[in-house]
Amino acid sequence: MITKQNITLAYELALKNYKNKSFTFMQIWKDLVKKCKFDEEEQKNISQFYVDLLQDKRFIFVGNKKWKIREFLKHDEIVKLENALYDFEQEDEENGDTYSKSETKKTNDNEIYYGVDEEDDEKFNYNQASKKDQADLLDDNEQNTPDEPE
Repeated sequence: MITKQNITLAYELALKNYKNKSFTFMQIWKDLVKKCKFDEEEQKNISQFYVDLLQDKRFIFVGNKKWKIREFLKHDEIVKLENALYDFEQEDEENGDTYSKSETKKTNDNEIYYGVDEEDDEKFNYNQASKKDQADLLDDNEQNTPDEPE
Protein backbone atom coordinates (compact mmCIF):
# COMPACT_ATOMS: atom_id res chain seq x y z
CA MET A 1 0.00 0.00 0.00
CA ILE A 2 1.25 3.48 -0.89
CA THR A 3 1.45 5.66 2.21
CA LYS A 4 2.88 9.03 3.13
CA GLN A 5 5.82 7.16 4.64
CA ASN A 6 6.55 5.85 1.13
CA ILE A 7 6.96 9.37 -0.27
CA THR A 8 9.36 10.12 2.58
CA LEU A 9 11.26 6.95 1.77
CA ALA A 10 11.28 7.96 -1.92
CA TYR A 11 12.80 11.31 -0.89
CA GLU A 12 15.51 9.53 1.10
CA LEU A 13 16.20 7.19 -1.84
CA ALA A 14 16.42 10.15 -4.22
CA LEU A 15 18.86 11.91 -1.90
CA LYS A 16 21.00 8.79 -1.70
CA ASN A 17 20.83 7.70 -5.35
CA TYR A 18 20.56 10.94 -7.33
CA LYS A 19 21.49 13.88 -5.06
CA ASN A 20 21.46 16.91 -7.37
CA LYS A 21 21.00 14.88 -10.59
CA SER A 22 17.69 14.55 -12.35
CA PHE A 23 15.76 11.29 -12.41
CA THR A 24 12.63 9.94 -14.06
CA PHE A 25 9.45 8.99 -12.29
CA MET A 26 10.03 5.36 -13.24
CA GLN A 27 13.54 5.40 -11.76
CA ILE A 28 12.31 6.55 -8.36
CA TRP A 29 9.29 4.22 -8.55
CA LYS A 30 11.53 1.21 -9.27
CA ASP A 31 13.82 2.23 -6.41
CA LEU A 32 10.83 2.35 -4.06
CA VAL A 33 9.36 -0.96 -5.30
CA LYS A 34 12.71 -2.65 -4.77
CA LYS A 35 13.26 -1.14 -1.31
CA CYS A 36 9.71 -1.86 -0.04
CA LYS A 37 9.46 -5.20 -1.88
CA PHE A 38 6.01 -4.33 -3.22
CA ASP A 39 4.05 -7.28 -4.54
CA GLU A 40 2.13 -7.11 -7.82
CA GLU A 41 -1.03 -5.85 -6.12
CA GLU A 42 0.82 -3.02 -4.36
CA GLN A 43 2.49 -2.00 -7.62
CA LYS A 44 -0.95 -1.21 -9.05
CA ASN A 45 -0.91 1.88 -6.81
CA ILE A 46 1.61 3.60 -9.08
CA SER A 47 -0.87 6.37 -9.88
CA GLN A 48 -1.29 7.25 -6.19
CA PHE A 49 2.48 7.47 -5.82
CA TYR A 50 2.62 9.81 -8.83
CA VAL A 51 -0.01 12.07 -7.24
CA ASP A 52 1.92 12.04 -3.96
CA LEU A 53 5.13 12.94 -5.81
CA LEU A 54 3.40 15.85 -7.54
CA GLN A 55 2.06 17.16 -4.25
CA ASP A 56 5.25 16.77 -2.24
CA LYS A 57 7.15 20.08 -2.21
CA ARG A 58 10.50 18.32 -1.81
CA PHE A 59 10.32 17.19 -5.45
CA ILE A 60 10.00 19.36 -8.54
CA PHE A 61 9.30 18.42 -12.14
CA VAL A 62 11.97 20.02 -14.35
CA GLY A 63 10.63 18.95 -17.76
CA ASN A 64 11.57 16.34 -20.32
CA LYS A 65 10.16 13.62 -18.01
CA LYS A 66 12.72 14.49 -15.33
CA TRP A 67 12.40 15.33 -11.65
CA LYS A 68 14.84 16.81 -9.15
CA ILE A 69 15.01 17.35 -5.44
CA ARG A 70 13.95 20.96 -4.93
CA GLU A 71 16.66 21.81 -2.39
CA PHE A 72 19.37 21.35 -5.05
CA LEU A 73 17.92 24.05 -7.32
CA LYS A 74 18.56 27.76 -7.00
CA HIS A 75 15.59 29.93 -6.09
CA ASP A 76 15.59 31.58 -9.54
CA GLU A 77 15.43 28.19 -11.27
CA ILE A 78 12.46 27.15 -9.12
CA VAL A 79 10.62 30.40 -9.85
CA LYS A 80 11.18 29.95 -13.59
CA LEU A 81 9.95 26.36 -13.50
CA GLU A 82 6.87 27.24 -11.48
CA ASN A 83 6.04 30.26 -13.64
CA ALA A 84 6.40 28.18 -16.79
CA LEU A 85 3.26 26.33 -15.74
CA TYR A 86 1.37 29.58 -16.27
CA ASP A 87 3.26 30.59 -19.45
CA PHE A 88 4.87 33.69 -17.95
CA GLU A 89 7.81 35.06 -19.85
CA GLN A 90 10.98 35.08 -17.76
CA GLU A 91 14.12 37.15 -18.07
CA ASP A 92 17.55 35.97 -17.01
CA GLU A 93 18.91 38.91 -15.03
CA GLU A 94 22.57 37.99 -15.57
CA ASN A 95 22.64 38.22 -19.35
CA GLY A 96 19.23 39.59 -20.32
CA ASP A 97 18.07 36.40 -22.07
CA THR A 98 14.33 35.85 -22.14
CA TYR A 99 12.73 32.43 -21.79
CA SER A 100 9.13 31.68 -22.55
CA LYS A 101 6.94 28.61 -22.90
CA SER A 102 8.70 25.65 -24.56
CA GLU A 103 12.19 27.13 -24.27
CA THR A 104 15.10 25.67 -22.36
CA LYS A 105 18.20 26.81 -20.54
CA LYS A 106 21.24 24.58 -19.99
CA THR A 107 22.27 24.13 -16.36
CA ASN A 108 25.14 21.84 -15.43
CA ASP A 109 24.64 18.51 -17.22
CA ASN A 110 20.83 18.67 -17.36
CA GLU A 111 18.41 20.68 -19.43
CA ILE A 112 15.59 22.35 -17.60
CA TYR A 113 12.51 22.97 -19.68
CA TYR A 114 10.58 26.13 -18.92
CA GLY A 115 7.37 24.99 -20.55
CA VAL A 116 5.58 22.20 -22.33
CA ASP A 117 5.45 21.17 -25.93
CA GLU A 118 1.85 21.80 -26.93
CA GLU A 119 2.24 19.65 -30.05
CA ASP A 120 2.99 16.59 -27.91
CA ASP A 121 -0.07 17.32 -25.77
CA GLU A 122 -2.27 17.36 -28.87
CA LYS A 123 -0.87 14.07 -30.17
CA PHE A 124 -1.57 12.08 -27.02
CA ASN A 125 -4.42 12.68 -24.60
CA TYR A 126 -3.43 11.01 -21.34
CA ASN A 127 -6.93 11.26 -19.89
CA GLN A 128 -8.44 9.32 -22.80
CA ALA A 129 -5.72 6.68 -23.03
CA SER A 130 -6.39 3.17 -21.85
CA LYS A 131 -4.42 1.82 -18.89
CA LYS A 132 -2.49 -0.42 -21.32
CA ASP A 133 -1.53 2.60 -23.47
CA GLN A 134 -0.44 4.51 -20.37
CA ALA A 135 1.64 1.56 -19.19
CA ASP A 136 3.17 1.16 -22.65
CA LEU A 137 4.03 4.85 -22.71
CA LEU A 138 5.75 4.62 -19.33
CA ASP A 139 7.69 1.56 -20.48
CA ASP A 140 8.73 3.26 -23.75
CA ASN A 141 9.85 6.39 -21.93
CA GLU A 142 11.95 4.40 -19.48
CA GLN A 143 13.65 2.47 -22.29
CA ASN A 144 14.47 5.69 -24.15
CA THR A 145 15.87 7.42 -21.09
CA PRO A 146 19.59 6.85 -20.62
CA ASP A 147 20.68 6.07 -17.09
CA GLU A 148 22.31 8.88 -15.20
CA PRO A 149 26.05 8.40 -14.65
CA GLU A 150 26.93 7.64 -11.06
